Amino acid sequence: MRSGGSKTHRKKQQKDRKIHIFDQNKRCIASLDVTQGIAEAELIVSSEKGLSVLFYVCDTECIPKDTIAEWEKDEIPSRKRASSPLDVPHLAAGEMLQLAMEHLGYGRERVKKDYIAMKGEKPYFDTIPFEFSISHSHSLVALALVAKETEEGDENRLGIDIETDISGRHINAGRMASRFFTETEERKIRESECPLLDFMKIWVIKEAWMKAEKIPLSEAFSMDVKEKLSKREVFYIEGDDLLGVIVV
Repeated sequence: MRSGGSKTHRKKQQKDRKIHIFDQNKRCIASLDVTQGIAEAELIVSSEKGLSVLFYVCDTECIPKDTIAEWEKDEIPSRKRASSPLDVPHLAAGEMLQLAMEHLGYGRERVKKDYIAMKGEKPYFDTIPFEFSISHSHSLVALALVAKETEEGDENRLGIDIETDISGRHINAGRMASRFFTETEERKIRESECPLLDFMKIWVIKEAWMKAEKIPLSEAFSMDVKEKLSKREVFYIEGDDLLGVIVV
């Protein structure tokens, strides 16, 4: 457990939210409590290649105001927004990114100088050899980070998506699936006993894939999820009324 800024995170309110991460064999490899501040886990992609994903997550509703103020002062300059009200999830993502890079031996000033953000494009590091992906839903914010290349020189592509408060979404899963998903996926959802849940399971995979491949969402929607993921490493994020996926 790491805290943002110099002060220790304090529990702001009682909230039972645990995050569980599963590998492709559905084995639980990490369980994190996000009510205490920023939580982290190292997810092994390949022990033989020494490849792993750093995962950070927090619930911004449980972050004290003084800690948020510290995050704002220390924000990466190119991430700053002029919009109001204060975008706490955005600040949390920036703080988690800096914590992750500190863990890897990169100082905050180096990170601030190397961070590139261009309108309409996924942010990236100019020279720091790591790829990162950020997602947030309501008050929950998550970050995944991996080396840009394997030891063999192959490119790593990374994408993450999380969705919370799923049961409160008033959508027609079957109709949405017919509009956005493949025929096979639509059929699965229409025949499902829990159509909304199954719809969201597919949705988070497509969102994460879109980020990893840097493709339009429409292209990700048209793909066959099962076929594409057979060649990638996938981590599944689950919790009370939340779902997420990391694609590497």
